[in-house]
Amino acid sequence: MKAALWGIDISFGVLGTGTEFPLGMALVAGALGLAAIDTTVGRPDLAMLDVAALALPFGEIYLIWRGAVEFTQAVGEAVESVQGAADRAASSYAFLTGQPSAEEQCAALKAAYEVSDGTTKILTLQLARQGGCAWAAGL
Repeated sequence: MKAALWGIDISFGVLGTGTEFPLGMALVAGALGLAAIDTTVGRPDLAMLDVAALALPFGEIYLIWRGAVEFTQAVGEAVESVQGAADRAASSYAFLTGQPSAEEQCAALKAAYEVSDGTTKILTLQLARQGGCAWAAGL
């Protein structure tokens, strides 16, 4: 099985040229890449296994599986990173449009309530309660 897998030619286009190389080269490159990742993140035991898999029986299956797992994790981390950036952008959108956040609105209503009197004070309190301001709930 090892000889059959290592002898498969894979062709790919590099700048419009069709280049062929044996699958064994991809397995070696993948094993060294996985070993480098494992060494970087502090898993020297897996790094040694990645390189040893090149000579071990069914090591190619292990390398392909490890490559798929690492790729899936990298894609997941990239998606989480993009989601985090989108969430931060969405939360700051109110500031981009000049609209204050709920906390800022409650603070402004509280400041207005403290300096107002009569009908203005009552209306400010009602607005604060409708806005869900915690300070207005107890008044």
